[in-house]
Amino acid sequence: LRAAVAEGGKQTIAEVGAAELRACRAARADDHTVGLKALFPRRGVKPSLAAPQRPYDAMVFCFFAKMEEIAAIARRQCRGTVFAFKKNYATHRFSVESHPTGDDSFSAGVSWLTEHGVPFVSQELELEMGQPFCSWESARRFFEIYSRDEDKSVITDDFLRSKLVETGREDFPLYLPHQRPVGCLKFSSKDL
Repeated sequence: LRAAVAEGGKQTIAEVGAAELRACRAARADDHTVGLKALFPRRGVKPSLAAPQRPYDAMVFCFFAKMEEIAAIARRQCRGTVFAFKKNYATHRFSVESHPTGDDSFSAGVSWLTEHGVPFVSQELELEMGQPFCSWESARRFFEIYSRDEDKSVITDDFLRSKLVETGREDFPLYLPHQRPVGCLKFSSKDL
């Protein structure tokens, strides 16, 4: 976002709403380099389709919704650039067995934008998006919650040992490393 805001040596985005509070805090801590006048969190699982009093200059969607939902929200709420960060892999990452991720992926987003004639720029990258754990029990619970395996007994001690690394830290002694393939789609809400 910083690169897009400062593109061409001038700042073009004055206000940003973040749907996730940690992202909001991180951006606030860095807002002196971005030059944001206002940064505010948008709470909730999915933003309302209602238009805000003043349209946003830009919107960023991170691993959120199908492209048609993103387009509907951006069409009503944004007057500028939209960034959509999408998962770029085919199977669920926390399951023992292979389970497809669904149709809210990067490739599905590319297809939707292409089919609807929306000009876009895309970039594929990998980000370290692992998960720390305070205990073996918390790691097991994490896999039980996020695995799509119907039979949770497949989450064995051997399976956990094969996935987790010891960190040497007291607070989070275990870590699930994950180089997450991600795709970023950039387009204008004016083209929707």
